[in-house]
Amino acid sequence: MNKEIQVNDIHLASFLMAKDFRLRRIEGERRKTFIFVDVPPEKITEFYSDQDTVSARRLLDALRNLKGFIAQSI
Repeated sequence: MNKEIQVNDIHLASFLMAKDFRLRRIEGERRKTFIFVDVPPEKITEFYSDQDTVSARRLLDALRNLKGFIAQSI
């Protein structure tokens, strides 16, 4: 399928990474856009409506990894 979705919210991006969705790339100079592959729209709705959970450890690890990717791209 490989349908791309663009995410500007680092917290949502962390959630998606913690849920094992594949991050294809990060774009943007100052404001970063995280490009994921094959994310069902329901996952985004579930994140914002607090209907899905993820391990705190996995979420923090994903956030730390995203911040590391951003720091390397500067």
